[in-house]
Amino acid sequence: MDKKLQEFFGVAKQISLSETERAVARSFIIEKAGVTSGSVFAAGQNVSLSAEEKGVVRDHLEKYMDMKPAVGSWQLAPDHRFSFFVSRFSLTRIPAVAVIVAILVTSTSGLAYAAEDTVPGDVLYPLKTEVTEPLRERLRFTPQAKAQWESERLQRRIAEVERLRGQIPDDWEDRIEAKIEHHRDRLEEHLERLEEREDEHAEQIREELELALDVHESALEAIENGEDVRPIFDQVRELRSHHRARLEERGHEFNHPDRPRRRLEMQRRIERRVGFPLREIR
Repeated sequence: MDKKLQEFFGVAKQISLSETERAVARSFIIEKAGVTSGSVFAAGQNVSLSAEEKGVVRDHLEKYMDMKPAVGSWQLAPDHRFSFFVSRFSLTRIPAVAVIVAILVTSTSGLAYAAEDTVPGDVLYPLKTEVTEPLRERLRFTPQAKAQWESERLQRRIAEVERLRGQIPDDWEDRIEAKIEHHRDRLEEHLERLEEREDEHAEQIREELELALDVHESALEAIENGEDVRPIFDQVRELRSHHRARLEERGHEFNHPDRPRRRLEMQRRIERRVGFPLREIR
């Protein structure tokens, strides 16, 4: 294991949360997720990380440590281990309780990874959308990174509907629409900031999203008896039209010979997320 990671996990192993800290973290998760503590922790009791998943965690951790190198002394008293751990790895922008939650949900129980595979109606779904995704957002500090993540969250919500093949649980249709609108508005705010600075990344993000929405629009339209998804289909169509119009204002070429290949690559990427070929979505 890399020396930096050895140092990181060495310090992490020394951290022990008091009962008060555990209670605060647990309350934070339950409040944000909107489910009972028994259902959340029971759901993750038998979940474990694969070797590949552990490798992904280490990879992200190492990249973040390279981006935010440690400073300061290694001298610390036992009663300052937790605060040292936070400052050592430059996570001061994250509230302390959020760091505690991050430690809990990315522990060996694998709750965060279990939640990543959920859809509306699953017990751990609120943990994914109300806890882990906001925490991941806090680790994105540039307008470009924030815009890319909001685009990712928008596409996640649409892909979840596709995974359900239009069978949206009761009381979830309006909530999904509201989440899509929220991500749409946040994304537009970030893109407008980039465009004010004439940052070329804004056009790149719009272009990739327009291509993804093209694929999603076709997939949602193909759902048989898809009355439940009709409002979401209309949202996706409207979103695609909006970003296409903004790209056209900047002279973007939609008839480029490379577009069919790129669209096919995008479709395959979405199919990996959905878990099945989109031609089987009916």
